[in-house]
Amino acid sequence: MATVVIGDLVGFTALAETLDPERVKQLVDRLFGRLAADVAAHGGTVDKVVGDSIVALFGAPVAHEDDPERAVRAALAMQRTVRAVAVEEDVDLRMRIGVNTGEVLVGGLVADDSWTAMGDAVNVAARLESAADPGAVLVGEQTHRATQDRITFRRRGPLTVRGRREPLDTWVALRPIGEPGSELDRRRGPVVGREVEERFLDAILDVAVARRRAHLVELIGDAGVGKRMLADAFVERARQRHDALVLEARIPPYGEASMWTPAADMLRNAVGLDIDLDDEAAMTTVVAGAMGMSPDDPEAARMASALHELMELSPDRTENVEAARAAATAAIVTLVRQLAERRPIVAVLANIQWADQAIIDLMTDVLMGLRRLPVMAVTTSRVGDPTDHVPDISAFTDAVNVSWLRLGPLEDDDARALARELLGPAATDEAVSAAVRRSGGNPLMLEEIAALADEGVRADRVEDMPLTLRGLLSARLDVLDPVERRIVEDAAMIGWTGPVDMLLAVATDRGEREAAALLEVLVDRDLFVIEGDTYRFKTDALREAAYLRLPKRERVERHRDIGRRLAHPSGGGTTLRRRAQHLATAAELAASMGPVADDLRTDAVEALDAAAEWAGQRDPAVSLVFADRAIALADDAPWTIRLHRARALAELGRIDEATAAATAIVDADPSAAVTALALVVIGQGLQSRGRLEESTRVLEEAVAAARRSEDEHALATALRMLGMTLIFRGMEQPAARAVHEAGEVHERLGDVAGMAWAEQHEAWIAFNAGDLARASLLAARAQDRFAAEGNRLGTAFTAGLLGWIDFLAGDLDGAMEKAEQALSTGLRPDTHAFGAGLAEVLLAGVHTWQGRTVSAAGHATEAIRLLHHIGHRWGEMLGHAVRARALAHLGRAAEAAAEADRGVAIADRLEDVAHGSLARIAAAGMDLHQGEPRRARSRLPAALTATPSPDIDRHLALAALQEGDTDTALVMAIRSLQPDAGPSTVVANSALAALVHARAGDVEQVTPLVDFVEAAPVASYLDRTMSRLAAALAAHRRGLPAAVRGHLDHALGAVGDAQDIPARALVTLLEAALCGSPADVAAAIEALPGAGITGDGWLHAFGITVPADTAPTDTVPAETAPDILGADVPR
Repeated sequence: MATVVIGDLVGFTALAETLDPERVKQLVDRLFGRLAADVAAHGGTVDKVVGDSIVALFGAPVAHEDDPERAVRAALAMQRTVRAVAVEEDVDLRMRIGVNTGEVLVGGLVADDSWTAMGDAVNVAARLESAADPGAVLVGEQTHRATQDRITFRRRGPLTVRGRREPLDTWVALRPIGEPGSELDRRRGPVVGREVEERFLDAILDVAVARRRAHLVELIGDAGVGKRMLADAFVERARQRHDALVLEARIPPYGEASMWTPAADMLRNAVGLDIDLDDEAAMTTVVAGAMGMSPDDPEAARMASALHELMELSPDRTENVEAARAAATAAIVTLVRQLAERRPIVAVLANIQWADQAIIDLMTDVLMGLRRLPVMAVTTSRVGDPTDHVPDISAFTDAVNVSWLRLGPLEDDDARALARELLGPAATDEAVSAAVRRSGGNPLMLEEIAALADEGVRADRVEDMPLTLRGLLSARLDVLDPVERRIVEDAAMIGWTGPVDMLLAVATDRGEREAAALLEVLVDRDLFVIEGDTYRFKTDALREAAYLRLPKRERVERHRDIGRRLAHPSGGGTTLRRRAQHLATAAELAASMGPVADDLRTDAVEALDAAAEWAGQRDPAVSLVFADRAIALADDAPWTIRLHRARALAELGRIDEATAAATAIVDADPSAAVTALALVVIGQGLQSRGRLEESTRVLEEAVAAARRSEDEHALATALRMLGMTLIFRGMEQPAARAVHEAGEVHERLGDVAGMAWAEQHEAWIAFNAGDLARASLLAARAQDRFAAEGNRLGTAFTAGLLGWIDFLAGDLDGAMEKAEQALSTGLRPDTHAFGAGLAEVLLAGVHTWQGRTVSAAGHATEAIRLLHHIGHRWGEMLGHAVRARALAHLGRAAEAAAEADRGVAIADRLEDVAHGSLARIAAAGMDLHQGEPRRARSRLPAALTATPSPDIDRHLALAALQEGDTDTALVMAIRSLQPDAGPSTVVANSALAALVHARAGDVEQVTPLVDFVEAAPVASYLDRTMSRLAAALAAHRRGLPAAVRGHLDHALGAVGDAQDIPARALVTLLEAALCGSPADVAAAIEALPGAGITGDGWLHAFGITVPADTAPTDTVPAETAPDILGADVPR
């Protein structure tokens, strides 16, 4: 990035025709010599002078953070120079100037071994020059955007530029705002993370005051690191703590100011007036007043004269400089000494790296003269700029205390604190972290990024940053020695982070023998951080700036060389990815410039193929990116790459796209093995949509194709997916055979990950069969294999399965831990919606039975969203079922019933009746919680109730109890007590059996059942509540009122903080019936509909008889509960 200035004389041809040739030559030489001086004075470089035209560059070969401003100021100075020469030579001489900022390529010319700038930015600058009015400076859009706060402009209007679709907005530069390098009003953050440095500066001033000995402190650091902010905060404390007189000045980076301007600025501070230093009489009066003299005192006049002489010296003047400086030094020392006798003095001289040597000498002389006074001088200086002057202050270290304080970037915690302060309280943690990463802890960059955020602009790439920040980054690179800069470029090519060994090897191949030592230097300069055997850039923006500075062709060569250096495939997955990234980037950059070499294209596509295959089992989003890049590079990309793409789309839940991509492969039939794997993708999509019979047929075809191909990997994959579909169909034995054969094939292949997937599928079969012990053993073994392989996806999926096993075993804490592990380690919603959705369902179930019902409803809502989006009907059905129960516990009866109906409607569309029955069983349980036995029975068709099942029998027992049929309830409750049922099921059935026995009057059976539930570690709050209500009924039958009260208190304690409004209402109802008055009973019954109990089932279950006009009805009341979920659910 550079700013181009092009100037062309107007009417020069006609002028040359009327003047003597020698005079024309002298005129041109003189004019362009002065124009070149204007360019140099502002930090630019003259690219070329051709005839009556001049081309100058700002930002190349050396960059500054304010190059666009420097360029415009230089252009305005050039116009002043042209006008001055025209007057001096008495000729009609004017110039048009165009200024434009953009990417340029600076390189050598083969013809004459010179260098020049090329590119669109140069062409646009030439067009601006030709469109400018004589005597004007016309600038383009980027230049205006970068300088509009520093230069006054008048809008000129759009300009049509050949080769551009849209006209270019243009502005005429009128005059600068402020002095060069001055700080305009901008957003400033607090001083953060500099507490130690602040105490250091305060202590130095304390010593200077106490010991009356001058002290010089030089603050050193990169641009934007916060030197001036630290100095400003220090002088404010100096005023407060010591009533110090503060003298401040700054050295301008360029321009026409006198070399003595900083001294003049400090004198204005000293005397406290903004005076015209050209008025020697006024100066005499002010100096006399500051020193307590009479204006007529000859000493005051002598000092004023010396100071005035100092101000009159120009940068070009050499005569009498030493004498003038000596007189001025004596005058300044005398003046400041008088002031220092009254109060301590703190002098701050900013940007001393730009100071003329005369100022350094003056500062040295003054400090030596003040060495026995309470004076503290603070200078700020950048490091490493080849144009900077580092002051040699060692000459007076014996007389004046001297300290150097280097400031580095803020530590991460401090940078985050500053970023949060600047971005505001609404900023997300992600936004704060991104700002810190982009800035590398540089406060100025943080301030600019925050300012962009205020304007709604993101700076995710260097190209998005304002030119001031881009210039700051380029300037930081330009201050490096060439050998250091090449190390940075090597690292930038490898990546934001990478292996140190690779970086050193690349540098060594380039011929750099001291690469390790250079890297240490760059670490000391806060450009890199070394963590173990890995380097990373301190800021990723610096990496991008270094990368983008390299010409495209050089980037192509470097990426290609790095990619070919990487071993393939022995280096593992990370190496595969790096190799693919480098070779693909090389090919893509080459393609942007013209045809790609065949060998480079072939290498890139092969590397992308291997990387896409590796990523397919770990991160399908990455696999998809690699596959798409390969297809973009080669229309005839191998079918394997198109297969990777189809499989990645399927894993990402983009079923329609995956099916279309796989169908195209099947239609082409490139090979039996590839066709088989494409059929697997199609079968997987059908499975997720609940079309299980079709899925089975397609997957059986895939198995047959794989057998024909004799490709065992394809065969194992097809068998595993067929096994999963058969699991969903409830066909455990055929599923087990398919999965077992898949495992044997994977074992023959030595495919550890494949063996782990086969074991995980076998665990699913055992889980569905209710054999939790075997399921847990197989899943744990699979997880160990996945972990050994570093397969995060397999580990995450298996953690989810283990969570479901824990859930059915009643270990809610274990289930929650494993679900959260699955979501945090690999099942991201954006890449694995199916796995993430099932993990959310699991968390919803866990939180429901932990009484955290609001959270449960939120997790269920997220599960429905994810699974609905990818069309996974079975998973979506589970989400509706769990959310319905959560809403029921919240007392939102109508919403709960509607949610349950949605789950049942999806279940009815599934081909697998067994898995679809889960929604009906869950809905029936919700109905019974609301006291609706008739609705619950309607959920359970004869096909489900015909075969004994512990869960269904429990529901049938409670339905009979709520209908007043105690005998049937007792039969079903006893039948539900199957010891081989899952632990949580046994406990829930025992609690209900206790309630049925209590209601039937069989009180002797109640106590052991209640004791069993109370002792069970897997008992939920609702199990304990129901068992205590049963105990209260039994105690009431025995005539033990104290025991009744005790059991009811225990029941209320079991509900505790659980968000289960109906359960709490049931405790209140039974308490009123057993311990209260008829009025209490009536009030409790009247409260039931508001608590979400819309039926009369619990009245019958508890044996409560009330007048008909008091009992609740099946009419669901209008719900007044606020919508605390705030989530939209797909309907």
